[in-house]
Amino acid sequence: MFNHVSKEEKIRQLETENQMLRSKLASVVSQTAYVAMMSDIDLPTDTTTQSTTEVTDNE
Repeated sequence: MFNHVSKEEKIRQLETENQMLRSKLASVVSQTAYVAMMSDIDLPTDTTTQSTTEVTDNE
């Protein structure tokens, strides 16, 4: 009758979606770098470092 999604299930769904998006992003970045290399194009480099933090149930 009602489509209730528990908090834990929603978190798992969002984590799965996040992992898929990160995978797609990594693939696109590598493909772009490959095309740039083959075309002899210098891409600007990102000098900022991004730190990723993962939240676990213990935190």
